[in-house]
Amino acid sequence: MINKIFVFTGLLFLTLICAYITGWFYFANQIDRQIIRFIDEQSMRGWIFDGDISNANGFPGVYKIVYTGKVIHPEGISAHFPTLEISGIPLEGQKITVKAPMGMKLEMPNLPDHLKKLENAAMTFVIPTKPPPEPTYPYLKVWQFEGNAKVDIPALTLQWPDASIYAEAELRLDENLQPEGEARLGITNHSFFLDLIAEQTGMPNSQKIMVLTFLNALDKTNGAVTLPFQITKNTLYLNMIRLGTIPFIYWPGSEFSGRVPLGNPPVRRQ
Repeated sequence: MINKIFVFTGLLFLTLICAYITGWFYFANQIDRQIIRFIDEQSMRGWIFDGDISNANGFPGVYKIVYTGKVIHPEGISAHFPTLEISGIPLEGQKITVKAPMGMKLEMPNLPDHLKKLENAAMTFVIPTKPPPEPTYPYLKVWQFEGNAKVDIPALTLQWPDASIYAEAELRLDENLQPEGEARLGITNHSFFLDLIAEQTGMPNSQKIMVLTFLNALDKTNGAVTLPFQITKNTLYLNMIRLGTIPFIYWPGSEFSGRVPLGNPPVRRQ
């Protein structure tokens, strides 16, 4: 009787192992197919993927793919990755980690030269519930109406040669499909970023000194100043201090896309 129990237990264990292996590699194949489909779809929209991407690997743990090369947006924005690693389990509620451990180079209009080359970049986010198949107004409107239009970012790291940013955030879409949410940013060498902001915005020197004095007085954790930010009604706040406005997003497929904000339709003359 004992021998039969051992045999049965062994067969059950072997069956579970075989089922896991079969399921893991089946899902890996599905990931590879979805990646190819995604690249083909984005290429038809004008994106350029100039590089190589691996098949899904990482058995027996989480899935992992590696991309090496350049990605170019139709408007000329580009990012070059010596190595871009994406790992996790692509299911709702699961964490996905994207990192460029060898850094990356960005090219985009009005981006200061000091910010174009990162030494390290990484982000972990949670796959939201029922994500839309594409970022167009009809899909996003349903997503927001059902209460699922939110993304949790437990960790974000951006490291330049002279400074770095560490953040965690929760972002949502409001009733007008505009971003809102909260974030906590840890900033090292905050004077570096303040100099860039002052240069780009023409901030008066007196105001720059006042802001720098305020930042220097804050408590620091591991050399980083921690700042709480909020986004609401297309406005960015530091605590209760209004920092500025955020451009309205005109999502493709909206009645007024490219003309006026969604909640402010043009007056029709009779």
